[in-house]
Amino acid sequence: MWRLNNILADDGEKTRADHRHHAIDALTVACCHPEMTQKLLRYWQEEDDPRALQPHLRPPWETIRSDAKMAVAVIVVSHRVRRKVSGQLHKETIYRDTGEEIAGERGTTYRYFVRRKAVDELKNSGSERFNGTRIIDIVDDGVRDIVRSWVDKHGGDPSAAFVYGYPKRGRKGPEIRKVRLRVKQQIELMTKASTG
Repeated sequence: MWRLNNILADDGEKTRADHRHHAIDALTVACCHPEMTQKLLRYWQEEDDPRALQPHLRPPWETIRSDAKMAVAVIVVSHRVRRKVSGQLHKETIYRDTGEEIAGERGTTYRYFVRRKAVDELKNSGSERFNGTRIIDIVDDGVRDIVRSWVDKHGGDPSAAFVYGYPKRGRKGPEIRKVRLRVKQQIELMTKASTG
């Protein structure tokens, strides 16, 4: 009667494919007062009776259809996420900023950071994709030489070399179990760690 059904469908039929029909339903319910509800209830009870007359229900205001059409046009339908995200969104690693910047492709700015990593997680590849995980990325020259020598002595593969133990700084020095690595990161992807 108020011609709200054909806001979302040209044929005048209510469409449930467009979730904005819930907003139109809510508007209609909000604009119906108890007297209208009673008239509709009586009509639907007597619907099979050929003498039953469809009630005339005046719209609450003259421009309800055009106002509703404009309001529905700007509705953004948001669906609830059915599957939850699991796992870490980022590495729980503290990086120390070196302040050294380099320009990358397409205007991306990178900066070198330093992070700690266990030696048995290192790679021996020279590939750029292993940035921050290679023996070559170890910051300290002396530690890098000791770790490289240890890996070479134990077959050349870092993932297997530390099964036999860990290299030491000097003959009686502490074992090198973690090293500081130089890592290239996009500045935009980094955030300051809280210090409290």
